[in-house]
Amino acid sequence: TEGVSDLSFEFDPEWGDSVYAMVTLYTPRDVKDRPVPHRAVGVSYIELDRSQQKLEVSIETPDVIRPRTAHEFIINVDGSGRQKDMMLSFAAVDEGILQVTKYKSPDAAAHYFGKKALGIELRDDYGRILNPNLGTPATMRSGGDGLGGEGLTVVPTRTVAVFQGPVSVENGRAKIKLDLPDFNGELRLMATAWNAAALGSTSAPVKVRDQVPSIVALPRFLAPGDEAFATVSLDNVEGQAGRYAASITADGVITASDKLSFNLAQGERQQDRLPISAGTAGVDEISLNVSGPGGYDVSSEYPIQIRSPFYPTTTQKWVELQKGEDLELTPEWLENYVPAGTDVTVSFTRLPGIDPAPIVSSLRKYPYGCTEQTVSTAMPLIYASQLGGIPGQSDSARRHQVQKAVHKISNRMSVDGSIGLWRAGDEYAVAWIGIYASDFLFRAAEEGYYVPEDVLDRAKSALSELKQAPRYSNLRYANVNERSSYWRRRLAEDAAYALYVTARLGEGDLGQARYHYDNNLKDVRSPLATAYLAGALKLLGDNRRADAAFETALQSLDYKDRRNYYYSELRDLAGIVAVASETGAEKLIIDRIDDLGAMVQQDKYLNTQEKGYLVLAMKSLLKNNDTIRVSAKNVSLTKSEKNPQANLYGTDLERRPVFTNRGTENIWASVSMTGPPKSAPEPVSSGMELTKTLHTMDGKPVKDRSVKQGERLIVKLAYKSKASQDRSVVIADLLPAGFEIEAILKPEDGNRKDGLEDGPYSWVGNISKLEVAEARDDRLVASLTTYRRENYVTAYLIRAVTPGKYVLPGGVIEDMYAPEDHALTETGTIEITADPAL
Repeated sequence: TEGVSDLSFEFDPEWGDSVYAMVTLYTPRDVKDRPVPHRAVGVSYIELDRSQQKLEVSIETPDVIRPRTAHEFIINVDGSGRQKDMMLSFAAVDEGILQVTKYKSPDAAAHYFGKKALGIELRDDYGRILNPNLGTPATMRSGGDGLGGEGLTVVPTRTVAVFQGPVSVENGRAKIKLDLPDFNGELRLMATAWNAAALGSTSAPVKVRDQVPSIVALPRFLAPGDEAFATVSLDNVEGQAGRYAASITADGVITASDKLSFNLAQGERQQDRLPISAGTAGVDEISLNVSGPGGYDVSSEYPIQIRSPFYPTTTQKWVELQKGEDLELTPEWLENYVPAGTDVTVSFTRLPGIDPAPIVSSLRKYPYGCTEQTVSTAMPLIYASQLGGIPGQSDSARRHQVQKAVHKISNRMSVDGSIGLWRAGDEYAVAWIGIYASDFLFRAAEEGYYVPEDVLDRAKSALSELKQAPRYSNLRYANVNERSSYWRRRLAEDAAYALYVTARLGEGDLGQARYHYDNNLKDVRSPLATAYLAGALKLLGDNRRADAAFETALQSLDYKDRRNYYYSELRDLAGIVAVASETGAEKLIIDRIDDLGAMVQQDKYLNTQEKGYLVLAMKSLLKNNDTIRVSAKNVSLTKSEKNPQANLYGTDLERRPVFTNRGTENIWASVSMTGPPKSAPEPVSSGMELTKTLHTMDGKPVKDRSVKQGERLIVKLAYKSKASQDRSVVIADLLPAGFEIEAILKPEDGNRKDGLEDGPYSWVGNISKLEVAEARDDRLVASLTTYRRENYVTAYLIRAVTPGKYVLPGGVIEDMYAPEDHALTETGTIEITADPAL
């Protein structure tokens, strides 16, 4: 009735937690006064009393703690007699970092007992009566994944994050001793206590500082030959008044000889600059030493990396060793490399070119991480024992790397089982790569790695749909709904691969494989796809069709497909060898093994897809390999009898290691050298064109002048393919030291093609949409697909931070699947000045 109504109900203990009550009020329709019925919905939260399940936690903190000391923190827990089996976790974290990330301290009571979001949705047509013009809300895509790649090993910025737990709480009190690092700033202390009956959390700030806190501002990194200024700041908070001396020392890579003097009253702060210069590449430890009155003497350490301004290159040489013959490696082998940053892999095989060691080594160092590259770099690690082991990598580290790849691929899988190229649902990947990634997940699961059952089930569901191609699919792949005859053929090839993977799993369908052979083989132009169909038939028992399909695959190796950048004759032959070996058809490919080895030796550039399939082929070929007897002097070999190898640093060649063939037959040695070149490489424009220019914020070119400290610049990279073909390219632009990236420009920041208002940097032109991009400490890395000979532009904003004279590296663009097609711009120099007059 009209007015106030009281409703009461009994709380069911089985509900277990606080609840929401939703009340719906309906009013009847009246022809005259209310032609439309009305409805109101009200929601109320009914909270349980949790006071007996909450603990009061407090942390005893002094006003100031000195860095580089051990301090015992005392945490008190008041549980009013509920302290049996009490445990506690404790963290001390740099407050500055927490503020940047807006991190909230853990609140266990709020997490477990706090008000939860109402977890229901109301779905009916009543709203259409109230408002028939309601629209459908748009869905915003979120999430993503990094391009991956090797960044800096260390940076001179200092952060603190220390954790201990769980520890026992005795009589309402816990003592935790922490070794505080070299740090001046504020720490946030966070503690959470719990047992089976109750829990609670708290946080408290504490200052950590020297009597005279010192700060040295350094660039994030340096390059050999760079000259920079380190800004030293002293703040006399508690020290005696007087003269303080500051000096910088290093372990040898960095040179710094000057000293600074500060006359400081208590409460006074001053700063000045010291010149430093970088020698060879490596990692150095810079020490800031401060001394002053009253015996004050404090030293702080800052790690800094001196990284080459030139991208590493790889040289591989094959040397035939007769019985008793020696192979000596001398420093002259690295005449074009910086020895300190170069890795050398030496391995031996009976089949020239059939040696997994240099391929596995290069895949481990591959810096980028789309789905195909993630799979290709992780696949060799699954079969490490069959490949002679992975030198320089422990078994636990290897398993961790494989498991990390499994998680990455799993996170890129959509609900329907399709797998994105960079993130779930991005629709950049073609179906072939989705099958390739699913194949990897199943192989990893077979070798004992953890792959969630749900992920495997979704992968099987997607395979089941793809193996019915060329029927069109609703899976989220770039090519599944294309209507042209070319893409119809590609779908038929996808189906052949899907049939093989399901047959390997023991879930193949012989009738479906035969139907595909009899009706769709004409559309399967790819030799590798034909081999996959042959492999499926072989595993399912149809040897006649299988042998015929294998023969067709081998006879069609001269097939070309410029639109498929994953294809190459080398990849397909390696794949055919792998499939034939896995299905017991080795006799069909025995005559082509020498061809495969010759291709590997002749091809200077191999992409990840080729390397991934080569590893699968070599895994099968090497299982029957004879023992190779090699002795080594001044170096250690792995214990593998079938594939002995050694991993060396470039500096190890000073010891002149010698390898001797102790067997009765000739063997082949593979020597692979990867590292930064000694001098700036010449500009290159092979298959790709690239120009790199620096501009002021209003578009004026920056040439032959100093840049002011704090000034912001735009780096513009313009590029295109010289050939009329589609490419999957990666752009890598190393920063000069002393600069930091502030933002990567988007298409809406430039000159708009869609008729909308131009962005603030319209002078840049049409800015290309990147599939993925990362602004790192020392470089920009981005990737996208380019079409034909169209023009593309990538631009990003940088800021001059640290005064000095630095190497300006050239920009690099590379076709990831035709790495011989790449471009490199010239190397230069750039200066940042602190002179305000400029």
